Amino acid sequence: MGLDNSQSVAVVALTPDEAASIICALPWECDSAMRVAYCESRFVAEATNPAGPYLGLFQIWDRHVQEPWLLYDPFYNVQIAYQLWLSRGWQPWP
Repeated sequence: MGLDNSQSVAVVALTPDEAASIICALPWECDSAMRVAYCESRFVAEATNPAGPYLGLFQIWDRHVQEPWLLYDPFYNVQIAYQLWLSRGWQPWP
């Protein structure tokens, strides 16, 4: 059963402290990474942009991974974002 315009879905975002505990655990530019994640998803781990589709905290393009549904796991999403950052800097997030 699909949603119509009269239905709403609860969106649960990580708190800034929860996001920081995951994002800043890696050796990258923590402040920049926090700003990117907030801009991309407002720290909503289940965020989806169907234009890509781009998924999760860092709005990772689903073609970057073999199992896209895992991108909704904030720990996995941050790990993939970190790998992208290591290889391409902030270029994936214009």
